[in-house]
Amino acid sequence: MRILLITTLLFLSLTACRSSSTGGGAGGGTTPAGNEPTAEGGTATNTAAYSSDNIYEDILFFESRVNSAERALFLENYRAIGDAILSACPVYFPEFPLLNCARIFVSNVLKESTFYQFEAHETDAEFPTLGLLQIRRSSTVGDFNTYGNPAPLQERGIYFADPTDDQMMNIGYNIHLGMWYISLHGRSNAQYARIYCEERETVEADPGTLTVGLSSHRIGPTAYQEGDPGDLATAQNYVDEIRTDYLSLFAAEGQTPDADHFNQTLPYLASLCR
Repeated sequence: MRILLITTLLFLSLTACRSSSTGGGAGGGTTPAGNEPTAEGGTATNTAAYSSDNIYEDILFFESRVNSAERALFLENYRAIGDAILSACPVYFPEFPLLNCARIFVSNVLKESTFYQFEAHETDAEFPTLGLLQIRRSSTVGDFNTYGNPAPLQERGIYFADPTDDQMMNIGYNIHLGMWYISLHGRSNAQYARIYCEERETVEADPGTLTVGLSSHRIGPTAYQEGDPGDLATAQNYVDEIRTDYLSLFAAEGQTPDADHFNQTLPYLASLCR
């Protein structure tokens, strides 16, 4: 009887220890304070333990999509890419659970650049888009330098007041500016940065979603506002492809996300502005 009782207590102790050390991702770890989500009915509800190890595994999940000629650089930099996304999520999307935000922007980087930060897509000879999130000097950088809050970048040593092309492709800088742009236009329902930072009441009266922010990143806020069916279809296809890759990370674990964060209304976030 005593042996049975000791065995039972040992089993219960080991079970409790395991449940406290594993999370919704594949590698365990801890989440910075303030990013513990509330379960909303999905199966991927234990996200409090999402860590750097988890995002590294999520990025490696898509390794087969990386061009063979770029694979060595990918393996050299994928951890830095993951770290940058983890550092940016609480800054630009604090209402999202860290697991969901990280997986959304892993999928966004995959769609934009396939994790190859030195590639410039010369869609505009004068103002090319650059880096992991394909930011543009004339819009992303220009708006940020005029209206954006540089403190999060300054704290991480990745702020460049007048960046060169190489600095625009810095992993941390590129991801932070891209996510700032998407957050601002999502929260403002595709309003301009000036309106977001100077006309708060206007923005709060008509908030948007991550889908709007991603669409603005793809076709621009002006095109989104004008509503040309062809432009909107391009934007929707872009968002759908990001969502598909995002969902595939959960499907590989036999899970679904805890909520539809793509269409969650985003409140005004004053810290985006100077």
